Amino acid sequence: MTRVLDTIEKISRPKHLILGGLVSIIIAIMLGYLTQIMINDVYGDFVILDTRLGGYSFTDIQATFDGIGIEGLGVWLQIYALDFLFPFVYSVSMMIGINLELNKLEFSAKKIRLLVFLPLAAGITDYTENILLLSQILSYPNLSAFVIAIASVVTQLKWVLVLVSFSVIVFLLILIVFRSVKKI
Repeated sequence: MTRVLDTIEKISRPKHLILGGLVSIIIAIMLGYLTQIMINDVYGDFVILDTRLGGYSFTDIQATFDGIGIEGLGVWLQIYALDFLFPFVYSVSMMIGINLELNKLEFSAKKIRLLVFLPLAAGITDYTENILLLSQILSYPNLSAFVIAIASVVTQLKWVLVLVSFSVIVFLLILIVFRSVKKI
């Protein structure tokens, strides 16, 4: 744990935060664009499963996979490869952001420093979700209701952790602004 905090401290520079933010945005745009032109325009509209805040059911997965078919799933796999880079980039960027904010606020208590791990937990759940969904894409049409149920819960947990991480970033930013205004 200390090693991770030390590593984040070493790479916590505004330029790394900006670069990570830009790469995250580019990947998100590419995922959306490629999904639209390579899948939705060819195989029909569908909602990307891991963007559903409320999760999904076996029936949702079955309908989506049946709708785009084996060929569409093959195309989806090509696009899905980007989603294995995305969690790393956004979680490290968010970790750097939280660390920079904690440094600016001069918060050094170990318990508060643990906030840096929230985005890491989000990234880990994102990878878990990706692996579970990938297993279902690769096993189609023999889907597992159990794996899909777990993937749905992991997707919901991912979104909770991402939203909590963003909330921490916004809260710390408000504290920074408040302290700056108070000094004036």
